[in-house]
Amino acid sequence: MEEKKDKKTIRILILLIIILVLIIIGMVVSYFVIKSNDESKTTETNNIEEKEEQEEKLLSDVIKEDNGITNSSFDTSSKDKGLLKGIDDDGDTYYFRGTVENNYIKFNGLKWTDKYDAYILGINSSDKEVYTFNTYDEAKMMCDSYDHVGYSSNDECINDIQHKGHNAGEDMLFRIVRINGDRTIRLIADGSIGKSKFNEKDDNEKYVGYTYDNSEPNKQDGTPSTVKQFLDNWYDNTMKTKYDEYIATSKFCSDVATETDEGYYIVYKAVNDTATLSSFKCSEATKTYGGKYNLKIGLITSNEVNLAGGVKQVELSYLSGASDDNWMMSPTYFRNTAHIWGMYGNGSGWSSALVSNTHSVRPVINLRSDLLYTEGNGSKNSPYIVG
Repeated sequence: MEEKKDKKTIRILILLIIILVLIIIGMVVSYFVIKSNDESKTTETNNIEEKEEQEEKLLSDVIKEDNGITNSSFDTSSKDKGLLKGIDDDGDTYYFRGTVENNYIKFNGLKWTDKYDAYILGINSSDKEVYTFNTYDEAKMMCDSYDHVGYSSNDECINDIQHKGHNAGEDMLFRIVRINGDRTIRLIADGSIGKSKFNEKDDNEKYVGYTYDNSEPNKQDGTPSTVKQFLDNWYDNTMKTKYDEYIATSKFCSDVATETDEGYYIVYKAVNDTATLSSFKCSEATKTYGGKYNLKIGLITSNEVNLAGGVKQVELSYLSGASDDNWMMSPTYFRNTAHIWGMYGNGSGWSSALVSNTHSVRPVINLRSDLLYTEGNGSKNSPYIVG
């Protein structure tokens, strides 16, 4: 009887020991599971915080980080390339120059509505001239006189014809012109939105103004130019509903400071005078046309084209091939008729155009200074994304 009792006691003790061991094992397993979960949560939290930190970077700062910044000598004959530092009315500005390929940006969902073709000839020729044609056949015909455009043979000339342009339904791309002194980001469309006259009339000096018959200098309450109406209509129909929140009301310059008694404006002199190009500052207007504007949309200035590398055809700039000849916002002169600077389609030259002529229009807009970086590296295949 005692022996049976002892065996029963032993079995109970063994069972209790087994239960205790299982409890201990369970506690150990629970400890490591909880620890693993905590470590996983910590890692996840750190990743989220790191991602949030990356997302909180300003787009303007990322653009500067992605590029080395070079101090500009403002020598338009130099072959400076990249992101250069200058000055505008609000302080330090950082502008792109040369054949850069990392200043592309796009608005999420914005598409071209039409097709545009441009054929560039002369990029690798021995002379300094670069030509833009609307068709391949026009460019090919130019190669019949290959020696006059800097090639050693007809075949060499034809092989150098380069196609640029866009198709309807493709993403509408912009190029970053510069980060302004107020940290807004100036963009120009990488193509034409259509054609317009600058103004219908040309027989008065006021028709060089982006607006004219203003109530006083630098006021925007006058008659809008034909090209301003064209741009405003495009903005209202294309950008305003979906993208207006990203776009700043920013400074534009129709510099109507007259340099000489012959009616030449100061920006006419700036084509060859690097001293005049020491900044992007806009002269104070004393006339009731042109001047300084605060707008959502406008045009590029001659100084911006010049410093992008588009003068003296020293080096083809990133502005090339996006359209045929297109309007700038800078007046050249009034001598019986009013003239405005136009940029050659190849982006590396100038023409002084009668304001009543018809040329392509490339809109310029400015992104807000507080816009955050989302994605992209500025290349054509991976542009910076807005929206």
